[in-house]
Amino acid sequence: MGGQNSSAHLTSFTKLLLLLVITVMAGCASRPRGELFTESAIQVDPQKAQVVIYHNQSLGSGFSFLMSDGNQDLAVLSYMSFMALDAQPGPLEIFSDARVTKLILPPLSPLTAPLTAIGVAADANTNKKVDMKNIATLKVRAGEQYFYKLKIEKKAFHFEDATATLVAVDKKIALQDLKKTRQALLPST
Repeated sequence: MGGQNSSAHLTSFTKLLLLLVITVMAGCASRPRGELFTESAIQVDPQKAQVVIYHNQSLGSGFSFLMSDGNQDLAVLSYMSFMALDAQPGPLEIFSDARVTKLILPPLSPLTAPLTAIGVAADANTNKKVDMKNIATLKVRAGEQYFYKLKIEKKAFHFEDATATLVAVDKKIALQDLKKTRQALLPST
């Protein structure tokens, strides 16, 4: 009798685990990412400056950032992705806006269902509005290459208030960090 109960429990556990794996995979697949990083993807035009920005901070992996130079949207930078921007020499402003891509799990009980629904609604509201914030003003020179890591900061329990800053990174360290990243893209409309 006890064997049947534990095998039924195991079946329920297996179903829940399978649902979790599918949910995680679907969340990862929805992030816009292109080809795996190669050094050939970041060749510098001698007439332009190149700014390479990447996001590999696991603490902020639930956020993607719409990146812009103030004139056009450049990419959606999500966890383990990078973008390379060829820019005219001189001052360069970089803007971003947080996009919430948190993992959504099914409610664990009828009591948590309303909290899950509230969280989903709050995330959808955050993603509806675009509020680009200047995260850096850089001075770039022709033929030079600059590497920056996206650092995500958020207030405790205020995930919709996530902000990004750029942290300059040495080329050798950046190239190591970039090895596991994919090219960030704009989502197709």
